[in-house]
Amino acid sequence: MTEVVTASALGVAYQTTKLALDRSWNDLVARRQSADAAVVAKLQGDEALGTPPPSAAAVDGMSDAAFLTWLASQPADALPRIGLDKAVTDRLGQIRDPKVIADWWESLGGQDGNGSASTHSDAQQALVDGAPLLIGNLNGVAYWARDKANRTTLESQLKTATGQDAVAYENIKTSLRKFKGVSLITLQPDHPPLAAVAIGNLDTAQNVTYVVPGMNSDTPNTTVVERAAYDLRRQQRAWTEESTAVVAWLNYKTPGGPPAVLHGDMARAGAERLGDDLAGFNATRGDGKGHLNVVAHSYGTTTSSITLAERDYGVDNWVSAGSAGIERDIPTAADIHADHVFVAQAPRSIGDDGLLGKKGDGWSWLGQMGSMTRHDPASPSFGGTYLPTAGVPSLDDMHGVTTHDPLANSASRPNSYGYFDMDTESLNNMARATTGNFPTR
Repeated sequence: MTEVVTASALGVAYQTTKLALDRSWNDLVARRQSADAAVVAKLQGDEALGTPPPSAAAVDGMSDAAFLTWLASQPADALPRIGLDKAVTDRLGQIRDPKVIADWWESLGGQDGNGSASTHSDAQQALVDGAPLLIGNLNGVAYWARDKANRTTLESQLKTATGQDAVAYENIKTSLRKFKGVSLITLQPDHPPLAAVAIGNLDTAQNVTYVVPGMNSDTPNTTVVERAAYDLRRQQRAWTEESTAVVAWLNYKTPGGPPAVLHGDMARAGAERLGDDLAGFNATRGDGKGHLNVVAHSYGTTTSSITLAERDYGVDNWVSAGSAGIERDIPTAADIHADHVFVAQAPRSIGDDGLLGKKGDGWSWLGQMGSMTRHDPASPSFGGTYLPTAGVPSLDDMHGVTTHDPLANSASRPNSYGYFDMDTESLNNMARATTGNFPTR
């Protein structure tokens, strides 16, 4: 009996111990599950991954200000992932006011503001890395960032492009190595791609000039427009001590010749794009933008005159060279929003270099007359200040323009000169006009 009682007591004790152990085990399992959940939460939380972007519907429903405030509030390490979200990039691309973009970009920079290539915020760099195609073409963003972003896009496009597109991208890449201080401020994948190359620091230059080219100007021929821009900047620096930058603006589709050059459709489309870029420059630079000029050649004068007739972009000097004609609904120089309007027009001839012996511009007058809707800005009734281009025979650095081309002088054409060739009266006077050194009416 004693052994039975002892065994029963031990059984009760063992059962009690088992229940206590079971409770301890269950508590340990619960604590482990709680710890695991906490770890998972941390790994998926804001500190580890950054705040995830909202849904496309939520982004679309935000105002511009609310969206940019939300985007600016994200930690820098989250921005590359956010920048890959199509809903976010599409929404950012919908903001049309470059001043809104400029204020947002500056806010991202903290104490560095817009930043520079060497000094900028982690958030700015993250967006350049995460959404290069968007940032590279977003008016209001600092140009150093656009250059970095567009170079990334360029390398990406070079891996897959074929045919003429591949030629264009290779030409753009070559142009970036050709001169010092060159930046790629626009690169729009298209067929062929559109681009804008700045020679000089567009974020800081005190005197900035956009060169708007005419027909047959596209990125497979980037080097022609870039060389014209380079020549103009080089000549400007002989006339001013201000820092200068000149943009070879190939950001619109130009006509390849008749009949397209006789119509205004491409000019109107290009005028809108030019207006966006000039507004973007004004927003990016703000009150410290310095002097702003537009120099246009051939069909580019048709395009840019539409831009400046529709809105005041704070342009100091507009120069027309070898104009293909100004639309008649822009009757006088006073209808163009620029402080000063200049017109460079070489003597008219028949064809390039003068088929009948008289050398001069053989094509601009055909654009003016053939269109049936344009007039000649070099006529006295237009009211622009005329820039002589015929040359000064006694001076070796003042050759006269002998062709409609922007550039013509070469080893194979030693006696031919275009509007932007070095050692021409035309280029010298355009440089004087864009630096405030040519007397105006």
